[in-house]
Amino acid sequence: MKKRYTIAIIVLLIAVIIGLFLMNKSKVEYMDFKQARNQNKIIQVIGKPDKNYDSLNIHSSLFIFFMTDKIGNYQKVVYHGPKPMNFDLAEYVVVKGKFDEKNFVATEILTKCPTKYEKELNIQNKDTIKSQVINKENNILGS
Repeated sequence: MKKRYTIAIIVLLIAVIIGLFLMNKSKVEYMDFKQARNQNKIIQVIGKPDKNYDSLNIHSSLFIFFMTDKIGNYQKVVYHGPKPMNFDLAEYVVVKGKFDEKNFVATEILTKCPTKYEKELNIQNKDTIKSQVINKENNILGS
């Protein structure tokens, strides 16, 4: 009977170790563009999109825009997919992806729009909402 318990505990420990390894391997970290350039894995960058320049090629489903990360690095972002519906309203975006030779190639774009939080916060002052969203994002980033 003792041998059964020992085997069960060993199998359970192996399962926990494998689970922790897989969980650690699949996490996506927040970085700025400068740090992301040296990575060979999918990462997340939060930043402010440049509203003056974006381009969408409907035929190739290629969306290109520029954004500035949290420390001021300005970077071209290439996304193989449609422009997110609320992209033009977003104050901040989170792009998930990695660098090719010179561009950040996004696999996903998450928009962060202050009006999204308006009902949740029940506040009408948009400046207050914007500062709360920025604080919320900075808390996520650990800044």
